[in-house]
Amino acid sequence: MEPVEKIKLLIVDDSTAYRNIIKAIAGKDESIEIIGVAKDGKEALEIISKNKPDVVTLDVEMPEMNGIETLKKIREIDTEIQVLMLSSLTEFGGQSTMNALTLGASDFMPKSFIEGNMESNVQLIRKELMEKIKLMYKHKSFHSKLGEAETTTITRIDDAILNKIPDDIQLVAMGVSAGGYNSILSILPKLSKDFSIPIIIQQHMPALYIKDFLVEVKKIGKLPAKQVQDNFPIFSKYLYIGSTDYLIDIEKHGRLNRLKVSEKSLLPGKAKNPIDHLFTSISELDNFRALGVLLKFSGGDGMEGLTKLKASGSFTLIQDSEMLGLGETQFADIRAPIGCIPSILNKGGVKNSK
Repeated sequence: MEPVEKIKLLIVDDSTAYRNIIKAIAGKDESIEIIGVAKDGKEALEIISKNKPDVVTLDVEMPEMNGIETLKKIREIDTEIQVLMLSSLTEFGGQSTMNALTLGASDFMPKSFIEGNMESNVQLIRKELMEKIKLMYKHKSFHSKLGEAETTTITRIDDAILNKIPDDIQLVAMGVSAGGYNSILSILPKLSKDFSIPIIIQQHMPALYIKDFLVEVKKIGKLPAKQVQDNFPIFSKYLYIGSTDYLIDIEKHGRLNRLKVSEKSLLPGKAKNPIDHLFTSISELDNFRALGVLLKFSGGDGMEGLTKLKASGSFTLIQDSEMLGLGETQFADIRAPIGCIPSILNKGGVKNSK
């Protein structure tokens, strides 16, 4: 029996306390191999040059070379290394968060677990930190097998593919796996000004950061954007942004559909995947056809819900930088690189205005 490949983790933080806590948490997981611990960016880059990690936890505020500058250097060296920004500045400084995402950070997480009651918070952070690290590694491994090229410039899409998109799309439901924030920001400016149906985006972003993310979205998008709210009507030509902390359901109320939002931590039993939950909710609506989109597809995240959505008669799409074409799978009607996705969305969303 071959040994299971471990996730190579590099911890970068100028605080000894933080380094020790993250090391203690990650070190208890048998699937993690800690290949190094660095106190600043320069030291981290030296380690990376000798032993490439799969995942890096990276503090924002450090001496010598801060986290943002270190992230730039890491991206110059390698685009596949998954980087988790971990800092109190990420929690309270929205611009730092958005800068990191724009530069290619895979995900982010506040350091608030170090504050207050240490014992209770460490238990919570252990679960959340390990889930993020493993999801990021899963995404990296999946796309490495596909041979994904993030720099693909494919933007043209054949009419034969566009003509497969149904004429009666009523809503776009978009699920975004970890690290897919830049995909959203690249798509929204290219949507037509005549886009006439609502878009709901569910992503792996804590509710804490949605306000700052909305600021960025409103700078570049053509549709009015709002954070999802419970019992809020879904209007045409609006963009609704969800977070990983809440589950979104779509409920019919007369001629208008409404958002039903539930806090995951208050739900009994095992927490559900927010992306799967949104897709599944839409699949259960009668006489309703959506365009389901999965960005930064990682081989599992959102696939169960997308499969149900396709089986219900909706049209489905996954981002795939390796190919453009009809999916011919149980979960995807079309696979397309990021440059082609705006054309597909416009085909489904503009014609409904006529």
